[in-house]
Amino acid sequence: MAILYAAPFVLLAAIVFIVLSLTPRAGRWAISIPAGILGFGASALLGLGAVAFWVTHPARPMGRGFLTPFLFCGAFTGLLGGVVTWVIARWAASMLPALALRIAVFVAAWCSYFVVLAGLLVWGEYRFELKDASLWFGADAVLALIAAWFISGSPEQFRPRRRSGKLADYS
Repeated sequence: MAILYAAPFVLLAAIVFIVLSLTPRAGRWAISIPAGILGFGASALLGLGAVAFWVTHPARPMGRGFLTPFLFCGAFTGLLGGVVTWVIARWAASMLPALALRIAVFVAAWCSYFVVLAGLLVWGEYRFELKDASLWFGADAVLALIAAWFISGSPEQFRPRRRSGKLADYS
């Protein structure tokens, strides 16, 4: 059941990573924004769970006003967790050594391409009734591996710019 909640966030993060990594000037955002999307999903789930626990407490009967605090708290905690995750991922990506950044880009690219290709394969199997789909999932994994290898060839485009703190840089 958890996969039904997580699937839209994972698919959106994968699509955003692929689009940002293929756009030349937007590569520096390709790690932090998808991490923020995934952080939004996890934090929103915590907020929704907290409100559901609070509302179903025996001392507080559930009434008509349940949906508003439920959705508001989920959106608020999701936004807060997404921004915090985005900031941490951006900071970590700017501090990683070259080899660790290359590994992070490779893993992020492989996961993103695999999720998008697997989603297309599941859609194609549903729509066109493909035969022997397990063979196609193996080809999906290999294609994602090849694409990730090419993307991770230049990992410095994924490093966010650091601010030095000098006044001359801001003018």
